[in-house]
Amino acid sequence: MKNDTYDTIPLVVYRDEVNDNNIEYIDTAYGGTYYLYSPVNQKYAVKVEYAGASKTTYVIDATKLTRKRVSDACDETCWIIEGGEIDARLKFE
Repeated sequence: MKNDTYDTIPLVVYRDEVNDNNIEYIDTAYGGTYYLYSPVNQKYAVKVEYAGASKTTYVIDATKLTRKRVSDACDETCWIIEGGEIDARLKFE
């Protein structure tokens, strides 16, 4: 998420929708990729704040983490996680 203009990027992760205001996690990103480990079978949304000298821009994105049983991929019962990627980069200024 970080770029040359923004050294720190505050973010709030919500369970379900941002408007539901069920805050799961509050943090600040300092690097490019940000990882957060969360329970599956849940929808998550993130609100990221890009505060500049003259304006503040918010980016919101969401995903649902699900698990899927895949017996044919392993000798034993295996699970894979689907979803979980959020793109909250600032794309336009």
